[in-house]
Amino acid sequence: MESSSKAEEAFLAFDFSADARWQTYFSNLYPTPPMKLVNKYKKKWYKANVDPSFNVDSTVGDAPAEAGSKCGAGQCNSGTCGSGASSAPAPSSGSAFSLEGLEYVQGEPVSVSSGKVVVVEFWATWCPPCRSSIPHLDQLYKKLKPHGVEFVGITSEDEAPVKQFIKKMGDTFSYPVALDTSGSISSQYAEKFQVRGIPHAYVVDKRGQIIWHGHPMDGAFEPAIVQALRA
Repeated sequence: MESSSKAEEAFLAFDFSADARWQTYFSNLYPTPPMKLVNKYKKKWYKANVDPSFNVDSTVGDAPAEAGSKCGAGQCNSGTCGSGASSAPAPSSGSAFSLEGLEYVQGEPVSVSSGKVVVVEFWATWCPPCRSSIPHLDQLYKKLKPHGVEFVGITSEDEAPVKQFIKKMGDTFSYPVALDTSGSISSQYAEKFQVRGIPHAYVVDKRGQIIWHGHPMDGAFEPAIVQALRA
């Protein structure tokens, strides 16, 4: 029992976010598993790559899903959970919050009161679905930028890992990127629209009104941008 307890403690203390082997393994899983199953994948990987004696049937790290939700706040949104599942109805539109105070690590500052159509997307380097959606977002950015559409990807991470990730992505990640290290802007959007996961994108029209929000890989995303352009 004592050795089992120590093994579980070691598992809990293991920094999966800093292990490139785990990140590569998890990013190659398709389809991306829902958050409630991620711990099971971690246990199997941990046993195969770190501690062969680890008991994968242990309940260590497991957590029951919140009532009415399959995703915890700030967690990855694989699409299985939905874009911020909630037990209460969430507003589908409303005024966009100011983006003032963001620290840009790529591109020029973006404003939701510029009179232009703006795509505001929340993401993180550690989120596999976020990483998968970036090339698609970048293609839309390059396609729609000549028509006056502005994009910004916002993360609450520190500068160093974000800059490193942007460099790694190369020309498949060219739209503006900003840091919301305090999490204040991210929280405003998430709380108002009851969003529980990332990636999550908002389409802001020329009047500064959000006309659509959801997963950036959703088929309704691009039509919403086009609709905002034509209005």
